Amino acid sequence: MKTSFLLLALLLLRVASFAGSSWFVSPAGGGDGTRRSPWSLTTAFAHPSSVRPGDTIWVKGGEYDNPHPGPVSPAMPRDGVAAFVCALAGTPSQPIIVRAVTGERVMIDGMDTRSEAVIRIIGHDVWLWGLEIFSSDVLRVEMSDPYGNTSFPDPREVRRGAGIDITQDAPTGGIRIINCIIHDCTIGYLNTSAVSADAVLYGSLLFNNGFNSTIDRPHGHNIYVQNYAGHIRAHDNNIVWGAYENNVQAYGGDAALRNADDFVFDHTIAFAAGEGRDLLVGAASVANNTQLRNNYTYEPGGKRNLDLGFYPYGAGLNLATVAGNVFVGGETTIQWPVTNSAIVDNTFRSLQYLPDSIPRVFPVNSYGSGVPDQVCVVPNLYEPGRANIAVFNGARSPYVHADLSVAGLHAGDEYVLLDAQDFFGTDALDFRYIGGPVDIPMTPRTVGQPVGGDTQNGARVSTLPLFGSFVLLPKGSVPKTIGTPAFRWHAFSLAKMPADPSVGSVFPAISAVAYGWDNGNQRYVAAGTLQAGQGYFILLSDTDSAVVSGGDIGPFTVVMPREGWILLGSRSVPVALSAFQISPSDAIDTPLYLYNPQASIYAETSFLTPGAACWVHVKKPCTILVP
Repeated sequence: MKTSFLLLALLLLRVASFAGSSWFVSPAGGGDGTRRSPWSLTTAFAHPSSVRPGDTIWVKGGEYDNPHPGPVSPAMPRDGVAAFVCALAGTPSQPIIVRAVTGERVMIDGMDTRSEAVIRIIGHDVWLWGLEIFSSDVLRVEMSDPYGNTSFPDPREVRRGAGIDITQDAPTGGIRIINCIIHDCTIGYLNTSAVSADAVLYGSLLFNNGFNSTIDRPHGHNIYVQNYAGHIRAHDNNIVWGAYENNVQAYGGDAALRNADDFVFDHTIAFAAGEGRDLLVGAASVANNTQLRNNYTYEPGGKRNLDLGFYPYGAGLNLATVAGNVFVGGETTIQWPVTNSAIVDNTFRSLQYLPDSIPRVFPVNSYGSGVPDQVCVVPNLYEPGRANIAVFNGARSPYVHADLSVAGLHAGDEYVLLDAQDFFGTDALDFRYIGGPVDIPMTPRTVGQPVGGDTQNGARVSTLPLFGSFVLLPKGSVPKTIGTPAFRWHAFSLAKMPADPSVGSVFPAISAVAYGWDNGNQRYVAAGTLQAGQGYFILLSDTDSAVVSGGDIGPFTVVMPREGWILLGSRSVPVALSAFQISPSDAIDTPLYLYNPQASIYAETSFLTPGAACWVHVKKPCTILVP
């Protein structure tokens, strides 16, 4: 078994030491940012006046749910609001660091972001470090146009957005995403900003990002980047697997924009892509100055382990350096022309080459069949004792001997080896390092499945024993879950009319805002007072409850001035949809949709039950009497 030790010497990623102040964030924060009175994450991201360049904002473990009014809605257009907007701005020599407390699991849940990002970065010179970013929304299928070109999307379709979206209006930079975990978003890491300079994605784990479509194919990537600005965008030491479409897509579709230049991918471990490719770099224009060094891809099916130049639709490559990589399984494709480029010292073990002249045109590589036997250990520059590991195990050995000393392990210290396909699972290898090789088990184990499933690619399966990807951590730095109540959106209406219908009176023990629906303007509006016959959404924890007493709610009439959606409230007794008196009679063109907060999905119903709120779509102005 061959073991490769791969050290990165890029000054761009050198870890500096900063001597700024420390601030604190917690899920229940609302204070002044001190350890005893931490901020909320929203406040911290807004760059409080007390935060200076070089400061560190420590984020305590727990659940950070989307704070914005974004209950899942068939009526909400696709121009939602990012769950969190990071406006922090440091300096190139003194960035502001937002970092998870060591050993605590920081879970930032976008929930339903109405197709917007979980975290949008509009600031500069800011590092996000050790955060888990995801969407717990189980709606994972587009039932209308997957690109959103529809006025009224199906209420059962996906409403999640990207995990991290870098959006800048000025040519600033200094953004680093370090050792984060991004999963179950439409796209994990999105950077298509025309002016964002020198962004770095480092040491992160991205998986199960994307969504299904009933119109065509799966969509969504773990990494999707473009580069208009001509600045180098570096991606190093990341593990990406299980995307619905491509694991990595560095791509631009507009030939006039030259938006696929100057990409650097080093030490990327990419495997088991869904519909598409493990690693794609190419565009409708020539991709200039592509640098792929020491990357490792494994494709167990027939998909592409590597696509250089976007074969067969792209315009090729110029000034590319592709060296020291290992590409195994599936197809390798390269789009001509390839000019002024070096594709050398790579290991290709592909099932097919398109065009089939690749081995002849680029002979200074190793070509063959089957899976090699090789262990690749990539130390983490930011956290001593941490490393990403790729294991090619063509011999199908139950254990592979690996020398992990290059990761900075100290004899006598305890470490944990986590399978990248089940990072938060319980099947981890705990060991005390005594020097010498470590035996890595290569038997198949549990695999983390996508939230909401993947109906087109199917269930995720282990790539073991032929290939394994692992994260090595000091035992004390393994993120552990800190228990906090789960918050969910609930659709409700008044089943009784209380003497005081204010939100504060109906929910006296809960500091929450109820959001009604403006039929005329088709948007959510905050409601201070609840009205009979009106539906609302409210964000409650699993431990919250309310008891409402009062008089019965009788028949009511809703006047709808336009085509659109209505969030209907209820009466004090069940009412069948067939009993509704609608004028004109053909105005309603959908069933009633009832929201299930536990599963975050909609179900069709033909009854309006007391206390419930249901969506219904009308195709013309009308009047609805609920008898």
